[in-house]
Amino acid sequence: MRGGSESVRLSFCRICEATCGIRVRVSGNRVVAIEPDREHVASRGYACLKGMRFAEVQHSPDRVRHPLKRVGDAWQRIAWDDAIGEIGAKIRALVAAHGPDTLAHFMGSPAGATTLAPPIQQAFLAGLGTRQAYGVGSVDCNNKFRVNQEMYGSPFRLAFPDVPHARFLMLLGSNPSVSNTSLVHLPHSIQALRDVERRGGASESGSSGRIRTYNPSVNSRMLYH
Repeated sequence: MRGGSESVRLSFCRICEATCGIRVRVSGNRVVAIEPDREHVASRGYACLKGMRFAEVQHSPDRVRHPLKRVGDAWQRIAWDDAIGEIGAKIRALVAAHGPDTLAHFMGSPAGATTLAPPIQQAFLAGLGTRQAYGVGSVDCNNKFRVNQEMYGSPFRLAFPDVPHARFLMLLGSNPSVSNTSLVHLPHSIQALRDVERRGGASESGSSGRIRTYNPSVNSRMLYH
């Protein structure tokens, strides 16, 4: 670690697509602390605990920093050129034996929140010739893109609810206090729900002053008031 005086860098969290604004305190080349950016135009000072604790991931002693090869029951460090060569040879052998669709790719949320990762992924998959491309969206949100494709002609014409003017808001299978309302990018989501209440917003039962969210997978209910 190089020494140096502490400074603050403005950035954004890449754990999910909410991309909340953050202020990163740095000393030398080490992250000292991460805090919400209260002046960020979108997140307005909100950031979840996962983003605030990411320095522990960045500097974790268990972080994998070099290629590792399984040798028996152990992992052995090998050179980058050797790792890339062996992986390439195995990929070519698999494609020759079973066709390109024997290979699949899974992209996590942090990669999707960067500019370069998606086009690089698509170029890589096109070079392999495989159609097996998956990601976190395969689990929780590809349905939204499909609906927008069918309704508006493009999967990226996402329809955002007009929450600031809503008088009735139903959230199914969602926990906005954790997800910050995925694909809605609603700053301070719980505060926004309470603002609906203050305007006299009604719940599904017709009574005022309540916003309820349901998770049908566990048949539970969360009540904000």
